[in-house]
Formats: sequence, C-alpha cells, structure tokens
Amino acid sequence: MTQAPQRADYKDTLPNNFPYDYDYDAVDPKIKLRTKRVREAMSGADVRGALAQGVEIAGITAGEAQGVAANANSRSIDTQNRLNDQLAAATEGDNSLKEVVDARRPAGAANAYKTIGNRMDEMPTGKEINELKNNLQNLVLVDRHRLTYKSAAVGLSPHAGVRVPTADFEFKHLANMGLSATFVVMLNVADKNDSNVQMPEDTIISKAISEATAAGVSVTMIKPHIGVSFMDWLDRGTYEPRDWSAFWTNWRKIMLHYAGICDANRIPILCLGTEQYKCTDASMIEQWGALTAAIRSQYPNLKLTYAALGEEYFDEKHGQIAQYLDFMGANFYPSYTYKMVQPGNAGGITIDELSRIFYTGHTGYHEMVDFYKKKYNVPTFVTETGVMPTDDGLVHLVTDNNFPQASDPTQQTGRFETPALAMEAFFNGLAQNPNIIGFNWWGVGYPFHFFNELGDSVAEDVMKKYVKGGLV
Repeated sequence: MTQAPQRADYKDTLPNNFPYDYDYDAVDPKIKLRTKRVREAMSGADVRGALAQGVEIAGITAGEAQGVAANANSRSIDTQNRLNDQLAAATEGDNSLKEVVDARRPAGAANAYKTIGNRMDEMPTGKEINELKNNLQNLVLVDRHRLTYKSAAVGLSPHAGVRVPTADFEFKHLANMGLSATFVVMLNVADKNDSNVQMPEDTIISKAISEATAAGVSVTMIKPHIGVSFMDWLDRGTYEPRDWSAFWTNWRKIMLHYAGICDANRIPILCLGTEQYKCTDASMIEQWGALTAAIRSQYPNLKLTYAALGEEYFDEKHGQIAQYLDFMGANFYPSYTYKMVQPGNAGGITIDELSRIFYTGHTGYHEMVDFYKKKYNVPTFVTETGVMPTDDGLVHLVTDNNFPQASDPTQQTGRFETPALAMEAFFNGLAQNPNIIGFNWWGVGYPFHFFNELGDSVAEDVMKKYVKGGLV
C-alpha cells in the first residue's frame, strides 16, 4: 500500500485548473458551508478549523455509507435464508406452505420460529408501539432549539383605513396558534424629511391591550413605525430629518413615553426604531447610546431592540447599534425560490430547498446571526418576516398579481400554502440557530394575512403546530 505524503509540498505555482467533474449543487450543505470559509476566510486559524470540520463531516458520511453497505449485506443473507426455506418446502412437495415458512423467519434472523404463533407472541403490542412512538417524538423535541418570543404583528393606527383589532378575530386566532402580539404603532410625519415625528393617542394601545387580554393573548413588544398619515406609506430607509438635533430630542421623548407604557403593562420589549437606515449611520452611534442609557436609567428591566433593514443588519457599520441593545433586530424578507406555489403545493416545493436561502449569499443569514452574538454578545430577534399569500409570494415581497382586498377582513382569502411553506422553512432553518431568540411574523392584516374566519388556512395550522405544539 502506497503511503500518501504527510506534509504539503508548496512547489506548484500554477493556479487551480480542476476539471468540472462534480455537481456543486449536490454537495452536502454542511460541507459547502465549511468550504466557503476555506475559500474566503482571511484567518489561517479559521481556514484550518473549517478544513478540520469538513474532514470530520466527510468521515461521518463515509461511516454512514459503510453502515448502508453492511445493512445491504445483511439483507442479502436474509434473502438467501428465505430462499432456502422455500426451496426446502418445495422439495418436500408442499408448495402451499412457502409463504407460511417465509413468515416464520424475521428479517435478518439466522433461525426461523417453529410456528407463526410463536413469532406473533413476541411481536410488540399496539400499546408498546405507541410508547415507542412517543419516545421518538420526545427525542425529536429535545433536539430542537426553542425560541423565547413567538409573536405576530398587529398594526395600530388612528387612520380610518386601518381595522381595529378585536378579541373576536385577530386575537382569537393568535390565541389558537399560541402566539403573542407585537403592537406596530404607526407614527406620523409629513414627509421623509420631517423632523417632528408625531405619536397617535395612547387609546389605540390601551384598547388593543384590553382586546388581547380578553382573548388570553399577551403582548411581547411595542414597535413604532414612522409613516405618512399614520400609515405604512413611507420608505423609512430614505427618512432623513432636516433638523437632526430636533429629531433626536423628540425621538428620545417618544421612546421614553413608550417605554413607560411597556413598563406599566408588563410588555417586555421596546423596539427603538424600524428600518431607519440613515438614523443608524455610524455618525449617529452616540445618539443611540444616550437614548438607551436614558431608558435604562428609568426602566432597567425593559429589553431593547431595533428592527434593522436587511442591508442595515448585514452592514457592520450600521450594526454597531447592537452594542446598546439586548437583542439585535432584523427584518428578513428573503426571496425563497423562483417557483410558483400551486394549490395544495401540487408542484412539490420542498422545505429543504426553501431553507437553503438562509445559507446562501456572500454572507449567509446564519453567519451574521453568529457574528452579532460573537462580537456584541447579543442574540438576534427576527423583528419581521412573512410572505404574501399569493402564488408568487415565495418569489417577491410584493405580488405581481391582482390581489384585491375583501370588504370584510375576516373573509379575506389567499393562497395560504405560501405562508405555510415559508413558516416551515423558517422554523426548520434560521429559527434553529441557537442565537435566534424570537420572531414577529408579519402580519395579521391584508396583504400579508395568513388566516381568516373561513377555516381554510393551512398556514394557521402550521403556525399552531410549531408554536402551540412546542416545536419552536
């Protein structure tokens, strides 16, 4: 046997020119994750660590392959034994007993039972099978990552076009699924440069709390959104106050006000802003430090987060705000696939293919979640994620289809298979990262709704399975 060299011999100066002799898409995602680090990591220690883990994973895969081969060999021996039994019966001239003889020998056993009755006496009972099933289910549950916060977004606005959430509809369904509520409170500006952000009357919050309480639903977070006419009609990424000094003075008052409401109503989390890209510029970092210090001095038990745009979250300069937070927040709306969702998912879109989105890109979602935990010691709260219930909802954030709004929100229909698939992908993908602490599913109202009063939402069933069923 020829011995392979023990050390590398750095003498070949030519660049790699390997043939295209394997399918990159067929590579195990776990190995692909490590090879990406080997190709891109600048630290030698990181490269060696990735190489070591890749070798370990390959070893496990090889071991599993050996197990499969051994199992195949065992099956071959068992087949030969069965054939011998049947040939013996045929030789004795009793061909009708072939199947009986075959049934006496369990798969893989060297010897057959004398009678089928003897074998059946040793078979597990229905009770024993159920106990085994329950034990296996418990093992699955133990191995899953559990989130601390599980909520859905409930919009609150004084605008006449926004439905007031009630115990009989929105909160009833949240209770059915085991979800808490995140109150998205709409603030008002005249335009993207208006420094004077205005709050609505607090009665919209107190009424929503009463309705939620009546349905047995708790409130996890108050999450203010800057908008025009108290509506979500502003690209907050472009919001840039004319007078920054006036803005920060006013913003501190607003945040302290909502911190007081959280404290008085036992709401554990306050979100300090949403998608305000220009407000999280590195030049503004001291303002966030002063704001959080002011809140913590009065409400030390209140948890603080900020709901970053995807591009904010993936930008380390904007992400510096994490040093002042309990949780780094992120609004994630990935394009999961290019495929359209058919009724009943007849096209066969799989959860595995959708979950891959959290591992792809120059810097993957999991990699950034781990980055914030490692650098700032804060977990990530997915402050928004969701899809429209349309056939193209996994492709686009906003549908290309004509998607009319029903006059009665409780009767609003949709392709609910789409959010159901997105939930499965999120709960089995990104939500299994141990550095994810919670999520806020967007949302309970049109056009991102995922339930109605018609009882036809598979998405509500999926959410209930994972949240109320204890799988996430």
